[in-house]
Amino acid sequence: MPLDARTQSLSAYFSAAKSGLQLRRCVAGLALACVAAAPPPTPPADAGGVAAERGWFGLARDCWREASEAATGEKSTEVQRHMADQGARLEALVQETRHHAAAREAEAGHAWAASTWTQRWQTQTGSDPCHAACFSRITIGGGLVFWNTDRAAHAVTLATGKPPWQATATDHNTTVFPRGAAARKGIQAGQPPFHPSAPELVGGRGYAVLTFEGNRQRLVCLDLSAAAQGRLVWAVDAATILLDPLAGSRPAASAEGVRFDGQPAADDELCVVVMQADRVRGGLLLAAFDARDGALRWLRPAGPSLAVDGLDHARGHRRACLAQDRILLATHAGTIQGFDRTGTLVWTTASPPFPKAVAADSSTIRSTPAPPAFFAFDRVLVAPRDMTGVVALDPRRGGILWRWTDDDDVADVLGPAGDGLMIATQSRDGTAVLRRLSIVDGRETARSDDTDTAVHAAGPGTIADGTVFWPVGSQPLGQAVPGPDALLLEVLDTATLVRRRKPLACSRPDLQSDDSRDAVFVAVADGSLVLTVSGMMTCWRPSLAAPQ
Repeated sequence: MPLDARTQSLSAYFSAAKSGLQLRRCVAGLALACVAAAPPPTPPADAGGVAAERGWFGLARDCWREASEAATGEKSTEVQRHMADQGARLEALVQETRHHAAAREAEAGHAWAASTWTQRWQTQTGSDPCHAACFSRITIGGGLVFWNTDRAAHAVTLATGKPPWQATATDHNTTVFPRGAAARKGIQAGQPPFHPSAPELVGGRGYAVLTFEGNRQRLVCLDLSAAAQGRLVWAVDAATILLDPLAGSRPAASAEGVRFDGQPAADDELCVVVMQADRVRGGLLLAAFDARDGALRWLRPAGPSLAVDGLDHARGHRRACLAQDRILLATHAGTIQGFDRTGTLVWTTASPPFPKAVAADSSTIRSTPAPPAFFAFDRVLVAPRDMTGVVALDPRRGGILWRWTDDDDVADVLGPAGDGLMIATQSRDGTAVLRRLSIVDGRETARSDDTDTAVHAAGPGTIADGTVFWPVGSQPLGQAVPGPDALLLEVLDTATLVRRRKPLACSRPDLQSDDSRDAVFVAVADGSLVLTVSGMMTCWRPSLAAPQ
């Protein structure tokens, strides 16, 4: 395929793409087309081509490089030239993908600069007002807003904020899933935990960890399509999983407390979740289930959950990171581990403990949930709770590519945007700053210092449309007597961390528990922003007015 024809084809693909998933599939298809356009002199099994077809471009580069280095014999030079050409073509496609994605985000980001936002709807996050504030981070997908209260998974439509389907006689609450008495049998009553693990939305299915009577946990998979209306596809009880790595084939029910230890991570093939077994001093396990039917694919030991200071810094909030052919787990207890998709431990990298943890200074213990790891630019980006700063690792070999440290603690990792990683740091006095780090080398390239107010993070932020949405609490600097804390939503450009508009002032519902003031989450999709504050969920949409 001539280069100009390939460029025209690329433009057509991008014009046709309607979503991020379609975009990835387009690029993967083009990568495979490039592979087929120039077949190798001898047709070996092209692992790089298979990886490119799946969209695993980093792995494709590695496969082609290794094939080139391993080529011997009369045609070695020709094979090496072919493999190098495949890598160069793929790199050009990836760069073009990033360019178009950045342009699309920049265009969408202008809408969020509008001076006027309209409230579309408002609803409560649970049926019990006393427990409404006990909810997870919210997720948006397939036109649904999805969240977890630990006792049940909930959903409303993004367009209206109302239950997506009609109630049935067996529904306790029209926004509750799984639907039906059989699926809900044994749901735990009473006060749920304050920070339940967030649900996962992938391919029209929702994955969540729920707690049933007797504190028995269950991992559920729900079909959220309009046809299935939240039907329970499969469920796995933590107490029935066989602890092969620890005790032969004894069931977990015979152990002293085995539970899911955080949010599931899923794709079209696997649903991966961290587990913890108390009888081996908080030993961690990594479990992989078949995403289709919930069958256990494999279960592997992952080391202790306790750091050198004897504390579990991430209890209930560990989440694996799916990075192409690797599954990464930060234990937040001294190690970061890389498994392949068959469960084989490929590498282990030590995360040096920070001095404050070694000293066991209780004033330094972080109360916020452990931030998730992210995969971008062929790097895994993680901020382990048992060390300072952020590290970037090679997902296939485990080597540390760079490390960023600062006197302030990393309170949250919002995620990648372009070639930057957005993190929120917090000083000893509680002042929070948003920073942008280069994913390539870890340099700090922007920060959100504000000279007019003392800002502290009110909850984890999110990124969409080239924009950072960050909930903060603020008070005027130099205020002698603490006054009412204003809840604001900062709207910042991801490239510069400069405000796109004035912060959006948010009200807090008056609920009984003071702890509910900490429960602030935000999610953005399809030009709408959903903010949950103290058990109340509000959807905003910017007007079509010109940016201020």
